[in-house]
Amino acid sequence: MVYGPITGVIILMMWLYVSGLTLLIGGELNAVLDKRYRPRAGCRKNPNLLEG
Repeated sequence: MVYGPITGVIILMMWLYVSGLTLLIGGELNAVLDKRYRPRAGCRKNPNLLEG
């Protein structure tokens, strides 16, 4: 029968699709979190805080 090899190809294509989608979502999440939590260039530490 031909269904075995066709099923293998379909499963491989689905695996590649899900893997690529996971990489894209992870990259987008990384960019959003980096933009949100990275300190701005003009910001400085509060000079009134004691360092210890």
